[in-house]
Amino acid sequence: INDFLAAAEQEVANLDAANQESGQSLLAAVRDNLSAYLALRGDDELELQALPQPQISYSLDDLLRLAAVARDAQKGAIAEQLEVEREQRVLGGASRRRDQAFKDYVDASPGDEKVIAGLRLIQTRSAQAISTRRLRLLTQSQVRAAEYADATAQRVTLASENLATTPDEADLEGLLDAVVTREKAVEEARKQLRSAELEAAGLDLDTPDGRSQQRLLQQKRIDAQVEVALANVKLAKTQARRWWTELQLDTDPDMDELQDQALAWSQLIRTVPLNVPAWQQESQAELLSVQTMDRSGMNRASRRLLDERLAAAQATLADIAEVESAIADLELLGTVVDTAVAETSGAFSSWLQSASREVQSVYQRAVGLADVTIFELGGTPVTGRDIFRMLVILLVAYLLSRSIRYAIRRVSEKDATGNQATLYTLSRLTHYAIIIIALFVAL
Repeated sequence: INDFLAAAEQEVANLDAANQESGQSLLAAVRDNLSAYLALRGDDELELQALPQPQISYSLDDLLRLAAVARDAQKGAIAEQLEVEREQRVLGGASRRRDQAFKDYVDASPGDEKVIAGLRLIQTRSAQAISTRRLRLLTQSQVRAAEYADATAQRVTLASENLATTPDEADLEGLLDAVVTREKAVEEARKQLRSAELEAAGLDLDTPDGRSQQRLLQQKRIDAQVEVALANVKLAKTQARRWWTELQLDTDPDMDELQDQALAWSQLIRTVPLNVPAWQQESQAELLSVQTMDRSGMNRASRRLLDERLAAAQATLADIAEVESAIADLELLGTVVDTAVAETSGAFSSWLQSASREVQSVYQRAVGLADVTIFELGGTPVTGRDIFRMLVILLVAYLLSRSIRYAIRRVSEKDATGNQATLYTLSRLTHYAIIIIALFVAL
């Protein structure tokens, strides 16, 4: 490389004055690329993250810690995969630029044009080599990250199958107190949400600072919604730990109450993640809006308001990440409780309870969908319940029309006076009248 660069410097020094700047720029780029390529030619071996040796048994806390490690490992593997895909696109572009530079070099005339084209070819070829090397290293890193993620997932499965089953009465009493504390936290979070909603709805100032204050209050309202969801999920986690402990102590727990709470956990696991994308989108948009806003010319109060908006958006995004982790923990604890129920009451009884909970969950989901706005007509929202009522009205109208037409047909068959045509016309007119009235009523 040193010999080549020395020769290249001599070639560039002999270029015409008009080509000196271009030649020097290309030579500097080539020198940087070759230095970067040398830096990448290190040790290919990457250390694989290792898990500690498996334990004979695990506590619930151990299980949740392992689950958090597994989630982080999975996120890391996904990030590594995205890096590999990005570098693949970079390599594709570098290869196309190198091919074009080679063609330009072949077509270049001898002299300065050939030297410039040669430097550009070496620049693009070295960039291609750097990307190839980076892709190789990133691929190795991605493979190791995927292996580590798989290993942590397997360790979570092992821990859930080897939970320590020796809690004592003190554990249960502490969990019962914790449930009461979590219930109070839920109520407090709901009060904070109502307060935030009132504040966000009450301010309407048509000034820059007024609009900025409104955005802050709206972000606080979103954060309050996230806090309510987080408080509910934390309560559910504590309830799940309480029931698992009761099942292990064999204290004859109230299975009906457990069934009701397990249904509530399932609903949380299903509904909370549906709100997460909207929370994230609004908070990230607010964060980007504040970060890209020009603060020149603002007074101190306006800048302080922007800082509050920035802090509120960042706090909300942190809370959302905590909600996602808490939901994953709750799902894992729900599975652990289901396993404990199966061991306590038998597999068939556990299956019946699980099936009953699933049926109730589906019913609640259907009821919830009934109130979802599907579209609007003239500003009036139309929900799934409205569509269902419309269909019921039309079905009843059709059955009524069919019954009346059947009765008229029976009268016509018994009539010997020759009024069948009149009765047929009456039947059709009655049918159309009922359907038209039903359509108006349904709409």
